[in-house]
Amino acid sequence: MTIDDDLAGVVQRGVHAALGPYLPKLLALEKRTCTFGEAGKIIGCSDRHVAKLVADGVLPIVPHNGTKKVIPRIAVVALADGVDVAVVMAERARVLAGALDQSVGSSSSPEDAGEGPAGL
Repeated sequence: MTIDDDLAGVVQRGVHAALGPYLPKLLALEKRTCTFGEAGKIIGCSDRHVAKLVADGVLPIVPHNGTKKVIPRIAVVALADGVDVAVVMAERARVLAGALDQSVGSSSSPEDAGEGPAGL
């Protein structure tokens, strides 16, 4: 074992001791979108091919900073893993909608069914 190994171990233990309770939240902040170039690297193709996948509706895009377009990372990873992107995105939307319902309270009256939170 070298001094570098010892030092790396000490630093790792220190980081875990100091940030241990916060590590799950910090790791959850992983970038949720990627550029066409980043998507190409994940999928293993050119950014031009990624643009074609977007144009063909295979990959969704989300607006970002005006005219810049980015792709949800979850969709890119799904495509790279051979999973149906539409299914993954639909499930993600369902989960997010459930989280939104829980945070603002869901309506129980029939006339309110299908409406979003007030003011939206």
